[in-house]
Amino acid sequence: MNDTRRLLITFEPAFGNVDMVRAAVRGICADFFKLACNAASIMDFCIIVTELLNNAVEHSSAKVLDIELILSDHEAVFRLISEGNGFDPTVTAVMPSLEPEDDLPEGGYGLALIQSLADGMEYERRENWNMVTLRKVFPGKEH
Repeated sequence: MNDTRRLLITFEPAFGNVDMVRAAVRGICADFFKLACNAASIMDFCIIVTELLNNAVEHSSAKVLDIELILSDHEAVFRLISEGNGFDPTVTAVMPSLEPEDDLPEGGYGLALIQSLADGMEYERRENWNMVTLRKVFPGKEH
């Protein structure tokens, strides 16, 4: 069975709005991918979505953020489209050191988390527009 759902959301780039989008993505994914074996993948997907949106809010200078969520039998795709500063998130990021003698950095985890938890990431820039696509594979879906 090929069940596909698509949702579009446009919102002002604010951290409070990121929280609402994350809650919506979590709820929609939990409803769509009902099997218990998908819980960890849903959590990972919400982390990468949140980190991507937080980076867009903090660094893009965009006036509005557009997202597209596409769910199919074994995959979730999250696409962020924004007008603003360009940034290529596909450049390899390194997780900051967590050694006890080191001061924990304030930032720097987001891109490394995205790259370690996403099953795919693509970036495209056209004129002043950025499009980042994240993919997460799910083990299965109840039919």
